[in-house]
Amino acid sequence: LFCRVALNSPIAYSPNIHSLYHKDAQNQASKTNIPSTECGFSIRITKEARKDIKRSSARDMLKYSAAHLCHLAKLNIGNGNFSKARTLLSDPRCKLKPKHLVGLYGLSWIQQTTQWLSNIIHYK
Repeated sequence: LFCRVALNSPIAYSPNIHSLYHKDAQNQASKTNIPSTECGFSIRITKEARKDIKRSSARDMLKYSAAHLCHLAKLNIGNGNFSKARTLLSDPRCKLKPKHLVGLYGLSWIQQTTQWLSNIIHYK
């Protein structure tokens, strides 16, 4: 819903808080059912942006979908799905978010190496 509003109307920023989301539930589906592929809304945004790449909002739309891919990669890294995370980060749109790309790619290798070393040490 918010994506549609953002793409089809001007948005004004307000510091007022209008909703709260509690993330402290132990059984969050977002922690146990992490997508390993791009979600449909992001695919549709990318498709729409590529229809007319010269449009002023096209680059912002592609950056938005890149941020989504980076977010999914971060969730997969946290869940130990390192190769899935790197597959998501290999999408060319992620180059639009270079700091996220480098940071998450590095984090995936650091976390995987840490996990590997931990398994070796505790293997005895």
